[in-house]
Amino acid sequence: MPGTLLNERSFEAVASRLFAAGIRTRTVVLGEEITLSEECRRIAESTSYDEVWIGHSLGGIAALQLARLRPRSCAALVTLASTARADAPENTPKRRNQLRMAESAGSPRPVSLEMKPVFGLLPGQALSQSLQTQADEVGLHRFRNQTTYAIERTDQRASTQALGCPILALSGAVDDICRPELSDEIAALSPQGIHRSVSGAGHLLPMTHANEIAAHIIDFLSTLTFPIKHNENIL
Repeated sequence: MPGTLLNERSFEAVASRLFAAGIRTRTVVLGEEITLSEECRRIAESTSYDEVWIGHSLGGIAALQLARLRPRSCAALVTLASTARADAPENTPKRRNQLRMAESAGSPRPVSLEMKPVFGLLPGQALSQSLQTQADEVGLHRFRNQTTYAIERTDQRASTQALGCPILALSGAVDDICRPELSDEIAALSPQGIHRSVSGAGHLLPMTHANEIAAHIIDFLSTLTFPIKHNENIL
């Protein structure tokens, strides 16, 4: 599950390396349903068996919510540059301003352009062009719902119940958006949670450090036994 204004293009390099290792992937772009809970139900109902859900940024937030709402749909989770926290109140006006800008333009492309300095990108870079293309393909409808997900998400740390599935939380060592310590908090949600930080990586680590991300995922999957037995005492 890619992050805000991202689609399968953001994960294609990682997916290619996983496929070479015999691991098949499919991409679920967020934003079809109005609320995050409804979106997670849609995603859970899109498969008839437990899956390992991989989520980047907002996609990681959705993966955690999915594990809460539909634990039987989650064999394991991998989060990339994500967080278990609720959104900071001061982010709400910023997000709503971005949405108004996108609606005024009829496209979320201006929001993608606005985010380039945050990601440390320059306009002419190939990655910058890819982000614009992905924003166009995600579209205004999905971005509107993604904005709602980001604002209304709950604080996973507040739950008194641990998650019953294994979790691999991957962070970028130089990510200023989702700092590495936030992945420590994600890993702490499960007795089977681990955190690995990727040296030199920022928030767009699936696109900038595909080899390292794929290697971590392959190593993590090699430790799992399928089918995974859920911990009834935890769930």
